[in-house]
Order: sequence, then C-alpha cells, then structure tokens
Amino acid sequence: MLATLGARVPVLFAVQLCLGLAILASACLLGAPAALWLIFAYALAQGTAAGTMSILKPLLTAETLGRQDFGAMAGAIAMAPMLAGAVAPTFGAALIAQAGESGLIMTTMAIAALGLGATFALGARLRRVN
Repeated sequence: MLATLGARVPVLFAVQLCLGLAILASACLLGAPAALWLIFAYALAQGTAAGTMSILKPLLTAETLGRQDFGAMAGAIAMAPMLAGAVAPTFGAALIAQAGESGLIMTTMAIAALGLGATFALGARLRRVN
C-alpha cells in the first residue's frame, strides 16, 4: 500500500486506512462461511493492514511525538502491543469458549474500530495544537 501511495498520503491517514482494512478483514471472516472467496479477501486485507502498520507505527510515533528521544519513546509505546500479543492466545481462547468464533471476530472488529476512533481523535487534537 505504501509503495503505491508513497509520500502523497499523510501518515495518520494511512494508519486510518489500515485500521479500516482490519475492520473489513474481520467482516470478511464473519461472512466466509457463506462465501468461501471471502477467506482470500480476509487474507489480503489483514495482511496488507498488518504489514503496512508495522511500517507506519514508528513513522506515526516520530510525527506526533517528535524525533528527540525517539528510541525511548518507541520502546515504551511498544510495550502495550507486546503485552497484548502475549495474552492474546489465552484471552482469545477464553472468548471463543464464552462467545464462540464469531464473538472473537466481532471483538477484533471492535478493537480495530476503537483504534480508528482514536486516530480521528488524535487528528483533531493535532489540528488544534498546530
């Protein structure tokens, strides 16, 4: 995605696109039992979102918090996703046991939607500051 859009797209907007793709990926997975081709759409959307986000996270950090002490800031910010990744299998298994596979998928969709909302709030805050 970044290779196509390049520097013409602001980093925050690219993050929003990726979160939108993550929401779309979850929706594809929910619909996959009815249309098998949606599994391929899921893989494309999820892979694009996850891969592009790995590039965008440090760019967004530097753009919003500055480049001074970037390593310390990026390391501190990376702790939450690392901890979430560590507990995700246990949490996901418990969620499947309680709400089923669709409950887990809808939870991932809701988390991506919360992230998308947070990026809009960040954008509004950055516009007020600048």
